[in-house]
Amino acid sequence: MKCCIINKNGEAYLCIGGYMSNIGRFLENNCIDESEKEIVMFGLKRLAVLILSSVIIFILGTLFHEIWRTVLLMALLLPLRQNAGGFHLKSQYGCGICSVLILFIAILCLKYLAINHYFAICLVLISATTIIMMAPISNANNPLD
Repeated sequence: MKCCIINKNGEAYLCIGGYMSNIGRFLENNCIDESEKEIVMFGLKRLAVLILSSVIIFILGTLFHEIWRTVLLMALLLPLRQNAGGFHLKSQYGCGICSVLILFIAILCLKYLAINHYFAICLVLISATTIIMMAPISNANNPLD
């Protein structure tokens, strides 16, 4: 069974199979206000992009035999990117692609670059200090509350 989220023009723009069908029926049957539909559809789009990006990243980590490092990178970088502010793309799809590229580059660096442990510790300390001093940063696409 296929579930499609329909925009205001009557066009399907997010189709998800099976397990999301109840949510789709809930939205289509006007069980919530129009203003809430928009919020729910935004959340569903965000969820779909997050799941797709995560699956792609896990596949890349598996292909490069770096699954544990991939899990660690995702656990550390994704919450940081979501909460630290700074650069935000205009679309969720662009954000998903950017996230995959950043983590893919990090996986390649971990796999193929030999970094001295002391140098790595220095990089972590510099990064942490920069984040503590500067985050969160407001952006036009994601202003601070």
